[in-house]
Amino acid sequence: MKTTLNFDDRLIRTAKARAAEEGVTLTRLIELALRDYLQAGTGKSEQPFRAHLLTKRGRPVAGVNLDDRDALHERMDVTSRHSRRRAPRDGATIKSSPARALPPGARAR
Repeated sequence: MKTTLNFDDRLIRTAKARAAEEGVTLTRLIELALRDYLQAGTGKSEQPFRAHLLTKRGRPVAGVNLDDRDALHERMDVTSRHSRRRAPRDGATIKSSPARALPPGARAR
């Protein structure tokens, strides 16, 4: 389909140069740009992005330097490994056994 459009001269010069660099026609370059624009919607998201930050109360842990990223990660790894081994708070013990598939309708004990 043929359509006549009026563009800013500098914009068309820049577009022609880009088309030449990419080895495509100006028509193809405009077609691709228009297709990308339409697939992306209006170019604006329907709702602006909002970050939801998790904040907790507490006090700094002695010996932890928040400016030392590597030491902080090491401390978090040690704490994480320690908390996985800890027994439940109610005093019950955890017995590990191989996982078995239960028949349909059966309940785990």
